[in-house]
Amino acid sequence: MKRSRAKRSRKKGKPTKSRRRKGLDFGFFIFICLILAGIGVYILVQHQHAVTSELKQQKIEKQISSEGVKQGNLRIKLASLKSPPRISRIAQDELGMTEPGGVIYLRYKRESNGKIVCRSSYEKRSQEAKRQQTGGETGSPGGDQDRSITKN
Repeated sequence: MKRSRAKRSRKKGKPTKSRRRKGLDFGFFIFICLILAGIGVYILVQHQHAVTSELKQQKIEKQISSEGVKQGNLRIKLASLKSPPRISRIAQDELGMTEPGGVIYLRYKRESNGKIVCRSSYEKRSQEAKRQQTGGETGSPGGDQDRSITKN
């Protein structure tokens, strides 16, 4: 009877090896499934990141185009603010400035003793306007007043 028990235990031992093999095959299958699932999750995350980046890029491109339009509008506004007629109108209307009635010319000369002499002359605007209309220029501006200032 002892032998029969031994045979039985041996018979019981063989099926346990096949169970281990089946368990090993099942564990390997689970391991492969987990790896494939991990790869799938990685692919999904990368796709989501690509879509998010593309949306951000489109948003930034729209922002760039709108800022370009704003910049164009600001350039036009700046040009209108710098226009001489506008500056003249503000100077006259808001600041109470008027067109000058004439021009003061300063002429500097160095005398033989080393002193610098400044002579100023005042010319009325009407004479200047006449000269500009006729196209003639005189060599030295004439004027109503003549002042001399001496500097060392």
